[in-house]
Amino acid sequence: MAKSLCRLVVSLAVLTACSAPSADAYPVAYALSLSDLTAKADVVAKVEVVSGAAVADPWFTPVGGFVARATTMRPIACYRGGPLPERFTFRHYAPAAESGPMMYMPQWYKFADARCYLVWAARTDQPGVLRQMEKGHRTQEDQGVVLCADADPHLGLSVDRVVLAELTGLLRGREVADVLYGLDHLDEFTSKSRDGKPDFVLGDALPAVLPLIRDARDDVAKRAITFIGGHNPYLSPGDATFWLASVAGANLPGLGPRDLTAANAAGQAYWRQLAAVADSRRGATVRAAAIRALGHAKVPELAPLARRWAADADPTVRAAAAVLLADYPDQVPLLRTLTSDKQAAVRAGAAQAVGFGQMTALLPELARLLDDPETSVSSAAAASLLSFPLTASRTILTARAGQAQWGCLFVNALAKEEPGRYLTQLAQIVRTGPQPEGWWGGRIPWGESWDILFAYTKRQDEDVLRLGGLDEVLDALESPARPAGAAPSYYSSSEPRDLYALYVQRGLTARAKAFRERCVKAMSYDIDQYFRQVDANPGLYRRE
Repeated sequence: MAKSLCRLVVSLAVLTACSAPSADAYPVAYALSLSDLTAKADVVAKVEVVSGAAVADPWFTPVGGFVARATTMRPIACYRGGPLPERFTFRHYAPAAESGPMMYMPQWYKFADARCYLVWAARTDQPGVLRQMEKGHRTQEDQGVVLCADADPHLGLSVDRVVLAELTGLLRGREVADVLYGLDHLDEFTSKSRDGKPDFVLGDALPAVLPLIRDARDDVAKRAITFIGGHNPYLSPGDATFWLASVAGANLPGLGPRDLTAANAAGQAYWRQLAAVADSRRGATVRAAAIRALGHAKVPELAPLARRWAADADPTVRAAAAVLLADYPDQVPLLRTLTSDKQAAVRAGAAQAVGFGQMTALLPELARLLDDPETSVSSAAAASLLSFPLTASRTILTARAGQAQWGCLFVNALAKEEPGRYLTQLAQIVRTGPQPEGWWGGRIPWGESWDILFAYTKRQDEDVLRLGGLDEVLDALESPARPAGAAPSYYSSSEPRDLYALYVQRGLTARAKAFRERCVKAMSYDIDQYFRQVDANPGLYRRE
């Protein structure tokens, strides 16, 4: 039961945990483990869907783009909370027939008549009526329902084993959508993102998944290959910066960390099978996926294969091979050559590999690629450069701190170590709010500059502030990311509140009064309530 239309909302919500707060995003809880979900449910059953219709139920808070629906079901087997009547209804949110853009979604389901599902449900006061367990969705978009392969009741199995049997059964289906559903959900249930509690070990699913890497359907083969690849850093070019941000000493703020120490166990075990796909006559995207799935396997026998793939006629394959070379430190000369490849995708892959492998010998190549005419290449080079600790990257960052595209990020990285040298540049970044083309996300550049300036200001003697030695800095802190005359564009109420508190704590009475009056007049909400909190207890607000 794919829910691709909601991925934008989930991505936005997850990103919020890695960056500044936003009024358009909301927190999303981790998915429950199957054992916790089952313990929480009143009923767990395998059912066949009969029909469905809209329903009026006050439990379902109105949400734009969604309606309450009652789906009639016939029980096949009940694993918890039985017995059930021959027919019952399951009430749940479902997408409305017509809906516009959604910035919030509840937990919702869409059922197909005559298909079988596992359902985790709550009882209601009405006989024969069950209901979804939670209103809010979790990181597993359809938690509480699993599509089934057939009508087999799987009696005698625990709930988690029933789920495993259904999903592996879907892998044997004829419909591509069913196979992809099975692969996606097996990936979900073996993922540590489920609040640290994977439901299955990888070995539970691999025997059913492995044959699919040679499936004639490209979508199926690629998805099976990426499953085998085990979320290694090289699988998705768009995910690279999260991994680079996890390197010790990296300067890529606001991106959630990944586990760089995790080995690609399945890639190590099945590298020959993946290499065979990479060497096959399949299309370039399938072959490239097989190469990327070998990331972090670090099998010595792969080094000569990676060199050969790096000379492939197709740039998609060459780009994948370039990234894989990060696992082999002795391949610096070949990676240097690939940074000058005629295809942008290959240059970008080579730039990412320099960061993944922390190959300091290739830092001059990253500096050169900052000026690449292709934004994707320049972006990859900047992200890799910022993944290096300042002990390695300082010279290049200092020389490029004035670059129009990436200079704001380089200034922030340098200023964390020595903010006093970059006060003017930081103030300019705060005032103008630059956002480089090709920027990968995370902590907004001017927000990072604001925090650096604020922390620096807090450390200064009171006399420096009183005598106007930091007026330029204070003016910038009062006027973030706005054109002249416009209202300041703070992330939240905490920034103006804490700045006002600093003024009060340091005895800058006139400045505090003027700043407060300007904020109250310019801001569209009741900012003064936060200033009143400061008045009541100024020492409480120190933005530690």
